Amino acid sequence: MSQENTGAVTAETAIAKRNAELKQISELAARHNKTNLVAQAIERGMSYGEFQGFLLERNLDKPLHAPDVEMTKTEQKRYSLLRAIDSIAKHGRVTGYEAEISDEIARNTGKQARGFFVPMSVFAKRDILTTSPANGSNIIAEDYMAGEFIDRLRANLVIGNLGARMMTGLKGDVAIPKMGTGSTVAFVGENSAPSESAQTFTQVTMSPKTLASFTDISRKLAIQSDPSVEQIVREDILQSFARKIDEVAIEGGGANEPTGILGTNGIGSVAIGTNGGAITFASLVNLEREVAIDNALMGNLAFLTNPKVVAAMRNRPRQTSGVEGNFILNDTNVLLGYNVASTTLVPSDLTKGTSSGVCSAVIFGNFSDLMIGMWNSPDVLVDPFTGSSAGTIRIAAFQEVDVKVRHAESFAAIKDVTTA
Repeated sequence: MSQENTGAVTAETAIAKRNAELKQISELAARHNKTNLVAQAIERGMSYGEFQGFLLERNLDKPLHAPDVEMTKTEQKRYSLLRAIDSIAKHGRVTGYEAEISDEIARNTGKQARGFFVPMSVFAKRDILTTSPANGSNIIAEDYMAGEFIDRLRANLVIGNLGARMMTGLKGDVAIPKMGTGSTVAFVGENSAPSESAQTFTQVTMSPKTLASFTDISRKLAIQSDPSVEQIVREDILQSFARKIDEVAIEGGGANEPTGILGTNGIGSVAIGTNGGAITFASLVNLEREVAIDNALMGNLAFLTNPKVVAAMRNRPRQTSGVEGNFILNDTNVLLGYNVASTTLVPSDLTKGTSSGVCSAVIFGNFSDLMIGMWNSPDVLVDPFTGSSAGTIRIAAFQEVDVKVRHAESFAAIKDVTTA
C-alpha cells in the first residue's frame, strides 16, 4: 500500500473511532438528561473518559451506568449465592436464576465475569430467620443455633457515613477536569490596560484497581439452605471488601493500591514534635486552620482518627489550668463543632523520629471531596479443586475500585500522635 493510501486509511480509522466515541458520549448524556452538554464535549474535544468526569462533577443523582440489576425484595429472597456456588461445584457453571442475573449484569457492563456476577442488592442485610417452636417441637433438643451465629469482631466502617462520593457503574478510565489556577484581577488607572492572566487546567484521573479476596467454606455449608448460612457467606464477602475499601481510602498507596487521603500530595500537615507527642487541643485547632486558610472549610467536615487517640482526647484537658473536666473530647463525639469518627482502620503504627511504629493519625477535612469509584459488581469465582481433599470450596471475589481526592486542600492530617 502506498504511503498516501496508508495515511488515508489511518485518517478514516481515526474518524470512525471518534464518531463511535461521540455516539457513546451522546447516549450517556441522553441517559442523564444532559444532552445540552454534548456540544461542549465536542467543542473541547473530550474523550469518553473525560466526559464521564465532566458529568460526575455535575453531581448526578444516579450512577453513570446501570451495572447492577434492579431486584424486588421477592427477587432478592429468591436469589441464592450458595445455590450458585453449589451449582458451579457440581456442574462447572452457574445455572438457573442466578445465571440469568449474572448474564444481565454482564450485558449492562459489557464485561465478562471470571466466575459469575453477584448483584450488589443481594448484599443488603436481610433478617436471619428462625422458626418459632410449635406442635410440641419445644421439647425437642436443638444443638445447631444458626440464628445465634457469632461473627468475628471487625473494624468500624466510617468513610461512607462521613459523606464520601460513591461513584458506581464506571466504564473505562475517568478524567475529571479541574481548574488549577484562576484569572487575576486588579484595579487600573485611567486609560491603562490590565495585565494578561489565564486559567490553568488539570485533571483528576481514576482507573480501576483490582480488589480481590478469597475464603474457604465447607461443602456442607455450601449446600445448606438455611437463610442464616446464606447471610453468613454474603456478609463475609461484603465485609472483606467494604473494610479494605475504607482502609485504602484512609491510607492507601501500597503496591497496586489506590492512594488514600494520608498518601495524597498537598494535604495540610500539622506536626506534634520531632519524635511525635501527645495530642493537644492546639494541634486540632491547627488542623481546622490548615483547611480554612485554603478556602476549603465547606461540605461534610469531620475529624477521623482511631480509638487510641479518642481515649487520649477524653483524658487530656484542653489546657493545663482551667475548669476541671474540660477535656479535649467530652461526652459527645463533637470537637470544634464537627463530628469525630473513630475506626481502627486509621493507622496507629506510623513512625516519627525515634517513635517507631507507635504513632497514630488524625484527619480533618471535607469528606465529600473523597471519591470512591467502582467499575463492576462483585465477580465471584468458585474453585472446588484446591481444597478437594478436605471437601472445602474456595470462593474468590473480585471488584475494580479506585480512590481519589478532588482537592488535596480539603484535608489536613496529624501523623505523629503518641498514645502510650
